[in-house]
Amino acid sequence: MIVILSKGALIEDVLIEELKKYLAEVRFDELYPVFGSVRVSNEHPFALLLNQKSNGAVYDGQLFPSLTVVSGSDEKVPPLAEVHEWKPCTLESADVDGIAAAGYQVAPGAIDWLRTYFTSKPELYGMTGFGPRRDRVTIEVWSENIQLKNELYNLVELFLCGPKRMEMDKKHGINVFDDTIRGQRSGNYNLDFGQILYGGQISFEADYWVAQTILDSDITELNSSVWAEVLNGTA
Repeated sequence: MIVILSKGALIEDVLIEELKKYLAEVRFDELYPVFGSVRVSNEHPFALLLNQKSNGAVYDGQLFPSLTVVSGSDEKVPPLAEVHEWKPCTLESADVDGIAAAGYQVAPGAIDWLRTYFTSKPELYGMTGFGPRRDRVTIEVWSENIQLKNELYNLVELFLCGPKRMEMDKKHGINVFDDTIRGQRSGNYNLDFGQILYGGQISFEADYWVAQTILDSDITELNSSVWAEVLNGTA
């Protein structure tokens, strides 16, 4: 039996969560009560409008103003490309409860299997690996009001450059590099949906770490050469 534990930041999801909290903390609804809440999502409002226009789909709630978080690319961190290490590891019964708490993605059935396994065996062997990744992210701002679009742009810029950036690094292990933050505040318009929509966008790079642990009940000793064969498919 093989059990795989995966851990890595889902940058879009983290940014959406943190942006929603940030807008609540700055009391956006109180600052701009006329415009309602900001829709923060990784689903572009234009995609929803096109689906509505083409297929007659109906959406509850407002689509604008909106912040859309898009991950443009994902790659190894060039200066640290070789810092991706695999090494043998051992899992014991006492470790099972901490798997989910440590941020690993694992199915409930796998946890049940591990608990059953440890009723008769003291240890489970495997390999664990980790390494850095770099994402290029864009946050698009769209609004029916040009001034509100500018205000939202400023808030997003401050979110990325200010203390919230350091908070994300500490809480989620996502390091946003402020010297990579680039934006276009004005000059984006859309007239495809029966009204003028005003847009802006901010792009930046962020580093984070991913990790994966592969456990195999057929492995009876903590042996690096045996696991090299498993990982290479020659075992």
